Amino acid sequence: RIDSRPKRREDGRDWIARAVVAPMVERGSWRREGIAAAFLVAYRGAVYEIDETLGVSRSARGYAASGAGYAYAYGALHATEGRPAQERVRAALTAACEMSPVCCGPLHVEVFA
Repeated sequence: RIDSRPKRREDGRDWIARAVVAPMVERGSWRREGIAAAFLVAYRGAVYEIDETLGVSRSARGYAASGAGYAYAYGALHATEGRPAQERVRAALTAACEMSPVCCGPLHVEVFA
């Protein structure tokens, strides 16, 4: 039997599911560590949000923010349009933690080459 369905091109959500979500599920770390909020992953120029149920969605804007200081982070991201990605991320995190009364560190930003 030949499968006549067209091959689906892999997008970033597939990679996130395999490289980030699947290992967390296999280790059980997402339950043990009690993930109570979303986190973000940037991959090949796109930003993905992983929610507390480990669902993966892609940002239509090209950038995203989540958590208590998300509105301040969005402002910083908007204001730094066109600047290098790492600079924008740090500006967004700094704005969120300086402006939101409930946002604080430690913050974790990891860059994979």
